[in-house]
Amino acid sequence: MIGNDIRVTLGKAEILHGLDFQARPGQVTAIVGPNGSGKSTLIKALTGELAATGSMLLNNRPIDTLRPWELASTRAVQSQSTTVAFPFTVIEVVRLGHSAGPWAAEPGIPEAALARLGLDGYAGRYYHELSGGEQQRTQLARVLSQVWHPVFDGQPAWVFLDEPVSSLDIGHQFVVMDLLAGYARAGGGVITVMHDLNLTAIYADHVVLMKDGAVLARGTPSEVLTDATLSRAYDHPLRVNQPAPHGVPYILPQACRAAAGGAG
Repeated sequence: MIGNDIRVTLGKAEILHGLDFQARPGQVTAIVGPNGSGKSTLIKALTGELAATGSMLLNNRPIDTLRPWELASTRAVQSQSTTVAFPFTVIEVVRLGHSAGPWAAEPGIPEAALARLGLDGYAGRYYHELSGGEQQRTQLARVLSQVWHPVFDGQPAWVFLDEPVSSLDIGHQFVVMDLLAGYARAGGGVITVMHDLNLTAIYADHVVLMKDGAVLARGTPSEVLTDATLSRAYDHPLRVNQPAPHGVPYILPQACRAAAGGAG
């Protein structure tokens, strides 16, 4: 996924200021930054939800030349929030994604996606009766069902996600991020907006740090997530790898993951 000189204007305000973007298949690319920095706007521009100027290529093809069925075969999108207006069951929501993708004739994918996200037994439940976290995992199952195999017809498939773990407890955050990391390792492309910098440090291969509608820094987590760069981005003094003061508990998810042997 390559974007050059991406600009988005809403009303009279320019939200994205001619930024360049690149994400590679086989990697998890995380877009991070403070509120209002343009992260969600960038995702919407890359997926065509918002009109944008500049050039954007998906698998070396201009996005604006791809027909709807070609886009549906190549990439799936999970928005930050999704409203379901009708009394759909969980399996019906997931099948919406499955039926739109190239694997619609392959049976069992929606059920398998739910199982991978810890939603066995939820298929017949009504979507609106679920908790926020359960709805979020259902939407991810819908996305995965659409592009179930990370490589299609010799080309990588892509998932675009806007804060996919924002409503999840820490255990389910790891389930989701392990799943996305596995999708990337199998040859797919993962582009995700993240707020949790710890999870970003653990799982991202490439980090794009935004501020005020532009890219402030890009690179590996160790290159981007530094004291100076994060403090500048968030307008607050931040310290990386510094323990909390004595007596204040803090959680080390990296250590837990390393003890468990890494992503599944």
